[in-house]
Amino acid sequence: MDNYVRHRPHLFPDHSASIRGMVPWFARQKTGDDVVWITLEGFFWLPRTLMGFEKMMYAYFDEPEMIHRINQDLLDFNMKILDQIEKSGRPTFMTIAEDMSYNHEPMVSRGICDQFLTPYHLSKTAG
Repeated sequence: MDNYVRHRPHLFPDHSASIRGMVPWFARQKTGDDVVWITLEGFFWLPRTLMGFEKMMYAYFDEPEMIHRINQDLLDFNMKILDQIEKSGRPTFMTIAEDMSYNHEPMVSRGICDQFLTPYHLSKTAG
């Protein structure tokens, strides 16, 4: 957790300039000339990116409060991004980067998903 807290200020940058840069895209979208989509990082994706797969899998059991902290921070960040984007336009569609399945099955159990991922995917407001 200390490592995460130390790096946290660098993990959630200000995207205001990039979002302002989307305004021309939204204008073309309104005329039917463009499709606008955004991708947000997901609640399996970010912890795995930060810790690596094996450490993240152990963290679900050894440091659940850290996983929840990361995911709440990401939810707050994603909601802020969506609020900023909505002032300029509405994307045609949105994806959430997760990549939590391999060839045949998910990488986590239903219980892990229910405890650590689903609450953040279902949240309607930042926390």
